Amino acid sequence: MQSQLPAEHNAVSGTRIASLAVGLTCAMTACSPDGAMEEWPVPDSDIWLVEMRQEESRLTLLDPVNVTRREGYDNQPSFLPDGSGFLYTTIRDDWQADTWQYDIRSGALRRITASLESEYSPTVMPDGEGFSTVRAEPEGIVRLWRFPMEGRQPRVILRDITGVAYHTWVDPESVALAIARGGERLILELVDLESGRESVLARDIGRCLHRYPGGRLLAYIDKGNPDAWLIRILDLDRGGFRGSIAARDGAEDFLVLPDGAIVMAEGRQLYIHRQGATDWELLADYSAVLDGQITRLAASPDGRHAALVVESS
Repeated sequence: MQSQLPAEHNAVSGTRIASLAVGLTCAMTACSPDGAMEEWPVPDSDIWLVEMRQEESRLTLLDPVNVTRREGYDNQPSFLPDGSGFLYTTIRDDWQADTWQYDIRSGALRRITASLESEYSPTVMPDGEGFSTVRAEPEGIVRLWRFPMEGRQPRVILRDITGVAYHTWVDPESVALAIARGGERLILELVDLESGRESVLARDIGRCLHRYPGGRLLAYIDKGNPDAWLIRILDLDRGGFRGSIAARDGAEDFLVLPDGAIVMAEGRQLYIHRQGATDWELLADYSAVLDGQITRLAASPDGRHAALVVESS
């Protein structure tokens, strides 16, 4: 479930989805599974595609194009390894959160899952033969599941680990999880798939987790100081931080480009922090183009495209 609850994956009313809403609320609000459930409206969000061009030392972004234009929830894009498109989460008339796929060349949208449960944060796994999702199960159980690329016959990956809110794959043997277990703060854990061993790496983190180029490095937001969030780059092999960057004010998400540059959104603008730089610089101003604020963003592995989630004003 890629969302903090204040506005992303939110529980909706209706007896048909009562059990789903419990799991949805827990994963999106970081509440405990047996906590009180509140009702929230599903935000109207679209995914906009941006072409990025690297010319020598200059990065140029073209105007974004709305590729999921409709009323409703389209969110949590995650690019395919070859950059040909992305998976994303959509909620439609049945109030079910399912995985869809967008193809850049054809512009086609294709439904991947149609299960009774809701899935969030679809992410292609390191073997390329399936994708993982955070799945809201009955009774408020939220765990990490695997689907084949065609979206059928899923199976749970980590049976004994619940409260999963967000995740990213470090390598084929290990996955980083943002865990919600009691209270409103997320815990960062690294899990070894073969042994099931959980290692707590940090507490009070943000929802955004990314591998960082240059080794077994993981980038995340440290919210320990509520007045000054930091993007931390953690060395998983040696321990300690490779670097820390002051996040943009109020910004929750970031993306990492192949060269290690980090991009964050603030309103309708994008800012970039290049390796070795001391501050952020304006990368693109879409104030005259977008119809709302940028709330999430993702980049293709080849650095040629970015996907921006825009929540309508």
